[in-house]
Amino acid sequence: MKPQVSFVLPCWNAAFVINQTIDSFFEQSNENFEVIIVDDGSSDKTIEIINDIDDDRFKIINLRCRHGAGMARNIGNMEAHTPYICVTDCGDVYYENKVQTVINYFKDNPDIDIMCSATDSLSGDECITPRVFKGRHGEKLGFEHPGVSYRKQVVEQIKYRTTSLHTDQYDAFFNEAALAGFKFGVYKLPLSAKCTFNNYTGGRNLDKALLVKANIYREFGITLPDWLIEHERNMKCQNKMKLQPPKTKS
Repeated sequence: MKPQVSFVLPCWNAAFVINQTIDSFFEQSNENFEVIIVDDGSSDKTIEIINDIDDDRFKIINLRCRHGAGMARNIGNMEAHTPYICVTDCGDVYYENKVQTVINYFKDNPDIDIMCSATDSLSGDECITPRVFKGRHGEKLGFEHPGVSYRKQVVEQIKYRTTSLHTDQYDAFFNEAALAGFKFGVYKLPLSAKCTFNNYTGGRNLDKALLVKANIYREFGITLPDWLIEHERNMKCQNKMKLQPPKTKS
């Protein structure tokens, strides 16, 4: 059967978490899907793990050198050959009803272009705080990136920004989609569990990614949440300390 849903998974140095994401694909109750994995020049064992997948539904794209999460996701989205695309991040786990729910939701809601589902936390005792952005008429919308699915025509018009290696800048992507008139809908039940990277010491630079996020919020006139203001303040203090010359004994 021709697949109806595409999982687009950019990855970089994700050998320690990518297996749990791959395993969740094989648990889907509806097997009518494809998975497009875009390796963004990993230097660990990520490429070995994904090349070991023996399933025709998986397509592997090896970029060989690093281009950044935004570019990798754009490339994967363009390779998708289904009506619906599921945003996928390394380490996140997708519940067995993900594919079927996405298909049903878009068929039942022909006016919705972007579906936003709830997201659980793999840490268990933590709450996932949705990112906030403005809709076309100034309304505030919030959701987590791995909980998002969209129709193929959205990414034929809107692209992820490629100005940072450390984040695919989805806040800007969804702001631009809203301003272009694409309609959002919310599916209130969780279809995935998000990896929060609490003990993450490799791969992306989370501090730098959060600073990029703060700049995007400002660009779209969104009030920064208190936790992001505090993070930015702490980073500025740390950078100022690094720039100060060492004290010398008189």
